[in-house]
Amino acid sequence: MTSGTYASRGRASADTASEGGRIALLLERDGPAATVAWVRRTAQIYRRAVLRRDGYGREYRRVLIASYCEFKRWLRRPPAQCEPCPPHSAPHDRAS
Repeated sequence: MTSGTYASRGRASADTASEGGRIALLLERDGPAATVAWVRRTAQIYRRAVLRRDGYGREYRRVLIASYCEFKRWLRRPPAQCEPCPPHSAPHDRAS
């Protein structure tokens, strides 16, 4: 399941709902550190795509912005609120 599948449908609400599912899958499969790295990297890819005047970011602007915002909210969320992430002391945006 990729973001492009939902983006092609033009449904930002479905795509942001899928971001939570993708994050949960990555937390379970790869662990918190890898998930934080993926969320950061993907948020930056989406941000760059939206800021460019050409490319797919223009066509999928709303979906990418909604996903970017969801990623940023997740990164700011205290670790205790992001089950199944194991407890740790640093917020996601500072964890490595």
